[in-house]
Order: sequence, then C-alpha cells, then structure tokens
Amino acid sequence: VSSDEAAQFYREHPERFIEPEQLHVHAITISVDPNSPSEAWPAAKARADEARRVLARGMAFAEAARTYSTDQGRPSGGDMGLVHRGSLASPFEAIVQALPVGAPSDVVESIYGYHIVLVSEVTPPQKKTFEQVSATLTKDLSATRCAERKETWLSGLRAAARIQLHEAAR
Repeated sequence: VSSDEAAQFYREHPERFIEPEQLHVHAITISVDPNSPSEAWPAAKARADEARRVLARGMAFAEAARTYSTDQGRPSGGDMGLVHRGSLASPFEAIVQALPVGAPSDVVESIYGYHIVLVSEVTPPQKKTFEQVSATLTKDLSATRCAERKETWLSGLRAAARIQLHEAAR
C-alpha cells in the first residue's frame, strides 16, 4: 500500500484515528483477600476511613497512598497513570464519571477491598495526525491487502484443482 493510499484511507475514516478521552487516575486501595476471616473487612474499612479523614485534613494524595494503601500502587503514591474513559472496572468507572478533577472520592467498596480514587487530569479526545499513524496504517493496510490477495489466490487454486483418487494396486 502506498503512502497516498494510506492518506486516502486516513481522510475517509477519520473516526478511526481519535484518541479517546484519558483520565490520570490515582487510587488508595486497602485490599482484602477473599479468603480472609470476616473481621478483616471492618479493619480494612477503618483503615480506608482514616485515609479519607487525613485527605480531608489536607494530606497529599500520594503521601496518603504511600501510608495507607496495601496494593502494588503504594510505592508510586497510587498513580495508575493515564487510562481511557470506559476502560476501568465498573466500580471505578462509576466513581470517576462524576468525580471532579482533583477531589478524592468517598470510600468505595469492591470485591477487592476499599478504595479512594482521585482524577488529577482529564485529557480530551484528540485526533491523531497522519504523521503519527502513517507507518502503522501503511503496515496494517498492506497486511490486509496481502491477506485478501492470498485468499483470492487460494480460492482460485481450489476452484481449478482436480482431485483424482486411484485405488492402490494390490
């Protein structure tokens, strides 16, 4: 596929080159193992409530995450990085839908334990430029064209093939 053909495809299908809205998400997670005794849940809830209280008193979210989180995000201050809206697990997605940027959520329970979520930044949807997608687009369109031509070629071979069965000499 030539660069001109790729550019034409790019112009004809602009919706395919939109980078969706992204959220910079941070989370404090107090995990509870599903096999834990029942008293583990109230202890985890108390820890989450304490984390929410220190946030309300002004502690930085990253510091609270390093202090209270019990998951692998703890060393990074709960920073989950940029995520596409709609790609989070349903409890988190519901939280971030209405959460104002920079405001920590209330404590939320999930099957994994208790969480406090913060969205620090929202990046609106952006259309990628042709220069950003050119190499990948050309490669993908070429692969698609090759696969189509291979299938046509194989179909032609199958249609022209004549299979004859001969009984083995005994």
